[in-house]
Amino acid sequence: MKSFGRGARGAADGKDPLGSGDWASVFTTAVPIPADLWRNLARYAGAHVYAEGNDILMADSSIVALHSIQSGPKRLALPGKYRVWDVATGELIGKRLDSISFTMQAPETRIFRIEDSR
Repeated sequence: MKSFGRGARGAADGKDPLGSGDWASVFTTAVPIPADLWRNLARYAGAHVYAEGNDILMADSSIVALHSIQSGPKRLALPGKYRVWDVATGELIGKRLDSISFTMQAPETRIFRIEDSR
């Protein structure tokens, strides 16, 4: 890893915004890049990390979906407080949630609709 300027978001102290000359680059020969490395690179860059497992995740501003590759308990960390609905059942999971916990039997997909609860 090589940082330029003040580096990536993870290296900044958070007091001053990063500018156009502040960035970091990573070189790796790992192919494919391991999921743990992707998560930590995203975290270092200041991105929100939804899950710590290696399941398949899709998220945007209104949907968070998880496809399990292993059975067991799952936890999705949300980037704020949200009202959360299960898309398949229409059930309201909760209001002002900052995470969703549930159990899956692989292969299974769960899709949640999220709405900012401010």
